[in-house]
Amino acid sequence: MGKILVADYEVIVRQTLRALLEEAGHDVVEAADGQEALDLIAKNRPDVVLLDVVMPRVDGIEVLRALRNEASTRTLPVVMVAVRDTPADRDLANSLGVVDFVAKPWKPGEIEQRVKWALKGGGTVPAVPWQQSGATADYPGSLILDGKTREARAAEPKVGVNLVTPEKGGSVLTKDGAVQVDVPAGAVRDEMTLGALPATQDRPLGDATLRVRLHNTIADMTFTDRTGMPIEGIRLDKSVRISIKYTEEDVALVENENDLTILKYIKQSGEWVGLATSVDRENRKTVAHERHFPRQVFDREERGKVLIVEDEESARMPIVDALEGLGYEVIHESDGAKVSRRVVEDKPDVVLLDITLPGADGFHVLRKLKGDPATLLTSVIIMSSSTDDHEFATSLALGARDYITKPSQMGDLQNRVKRAFSASRARMRQAERAVARTRARLRGNRRRNIPAQRPGARSPDLETVA
Repeated sequence: MGKILVADYEVIVRQTLRALLEEAGHDVVEAADGQEALDLIAKNRPDVVLLDVVMPRVDGIEVLRALRNEASTRTLPVVMVAVRDTPADRDLANSLGVVDFVAKPWKPGEIEQRVKWALKGGGTVPAVPWQQSGATADYPGSLILDGKTREARAAEPKVGVNLVTPEKGGSVLTKDGAVQVDVPAGAVRDEMTLGALPATQDRPLGDATLRVRLHNTIADMTFTDRTGMPIEGIRLDKSVRISIKYTEEDVALVENENDLTILKYIKQSGEWVGLATSVDRENRKTVAHERHFPRQVFDREERGKVLIVEDEESARMPIVDALEGLGYEVIHESDGAKVSRRVVEDKPDVVLLDITLPGADGFHVLRKLKGDPATLLTSVIIMSSSTDDHEFATSLALGARDYITKPSQMGDLQNRVKRAFSASRARMRQAERAVARTRARLRGNRRRNIPAQRPGARSPDLETVA
C-alpha cells in the first residue's frame, strides 16, 4: 500500500478517488489545484500522484513539467486522470514521463489497478499493460474502436479526433474548422486514430505531434494507436493533405495571394520550415501535402540498438517499422539458443523477447541473460500472446523490465522501448562511473601502499549497479 496524492479541481472527483483508494488500503492526500499539489509534494513526497490536466493556478501539464525538472521528483510516478483526453495531450504527457493516462469517466476497477502497477513500476514503465487493462480508445467526438461498423464510417470527417484505416483513410477537422487533414486510402498500414486541435505557438509540443501554421492559425496533429498512445515517426505510404482556411488579414501579409505558405515546426531546431503550398481561391484555402511526422533524433554516439527475438516474420516486421520510425538500429534473431551470444556480440540496449521460440523458450533465455554479468544490465521486454497474470508476474520476477501482449500496438510499443532504452543507458553510465571510481581508488591505494582487496571481494560501488 502507498501514499497517493489526488490533485483535481472537482471536489466530487477527489472524494470519489479517495473512497476508491482508501478502500484499497492506500493513504490519500488531496490537492484542489496544481500549486497546492506541488506544495504538498515538496513537503511530504507521495508514492504516486493522480493528476488532472485542467486545474486553476498551475495546470496538470505544468505540474508534471515541474516534477520532471527536479532531481528529487524526476521518477515520481504520475498518472494523469483527465476529461480532456486528446492525442496531443497524451503525447505531451508521455513526453514528460507520465506513467499512465486515464480518461474520465474511468472503468470500474481501473483506478485501483493502475495505481497498483504504478507503485510496482516505480515511475519507470507504463503502469499497466494496456491490453491487460482492457483499455480501448474512446475519444469525445470519435468512434469507439469496438470492431464492427468502424470502417464504413472511418472516412467521414470528424471534429477533433477520427479513426483512420488502411482501406478507407480518414478526415479530421479542428474544432474551429480552420484546419482539415485528409488521409487517403492506403496511407497508413494499420488502423489508428488521428487527432487535430487548434494550438498556440507557446503551447508545449509533444514528441509525436506535427505542428503547422498559416500566420496566426496553428494546429497540432497526432496519430495514436488504439490504446491512445501517440505514434512517433509514423511511416505513411501516401502523403496527408493539410488545408488551412485563410483570411483577408493573411492575404495582407504577403505580396500576392499565391505566396501564402503553410509552415511546419521542427522541434529539434526550433525553426519553422515552409511546405510546398497551393492556393484554392474558390474555397479560400491553402493546401499542402506532408508525409513526415516527428521522429526521435539520436546523436551518432547515442543511437539506440534493439534486438528483436521473434521467429515469425509477420509479427516481426511491424515492430521493425515502429522502432526504425523512432530512429533505432534494429537487428533480429529467431533462435532462442543464439540470443545470449548475440547480446554479448552486438550489445543491444533493449531486447524484445518472444516467449515461444525454437531452440529455447523466452523464460530460459531471460534466466540466462540475467544470470550472466556480461548481459545483466540489458533491458529485456517480454512479448507474448498470453494475458495470463502468472506469466506476466514470472517475467518481472526473472528480471524483465516490461511485458507486451501481442499483437502489440505501435505507439504503446514505442513508448515502452523508449523507457527501457533510457533505463539501459542510465545503468550503463552508472556502471562506467562505478568502475572508474574503483580504478581510481585502487590507483590511490597502490600509491599509498595499501593492500588490495582480497580475491573474490566485490567493490561496494559495483554492488549498487547490479
